[in-house]
Amino acid sequence: MLLDYDGTITAHECNTWSIQKLTGDAWREPEEALRAGLIGHAECFSRQVGLVNVPREEYIGQIVPPPSWRPASVISWARCAPPAHA
Repeated sequence: MLLDYDGTITAHECNTWSIQKLTGDAWREPEEALRAGLIGHAECFSRQVGLVNVPREEYIGQIVPPPSWRPASVISWARCAPPAHA
């Protein structure tokens, strides 16, 4: 479980996981261009999503799979976790 870039609690990094599953390694080329400073984040994401050739509903289904954990257990865990600065 991780906290995604926008604060969403998730079991995986949604975009990377779904794009990898739907495009194989083709998404890595724009990612490498981003890391090299050749393109920005918006361009990188646009290129990666452009590689996906499935209906919108299928893509969204890949991004938002049903949770395999119960939200109440996450809340309990968060309450017991030590502060991040500790």
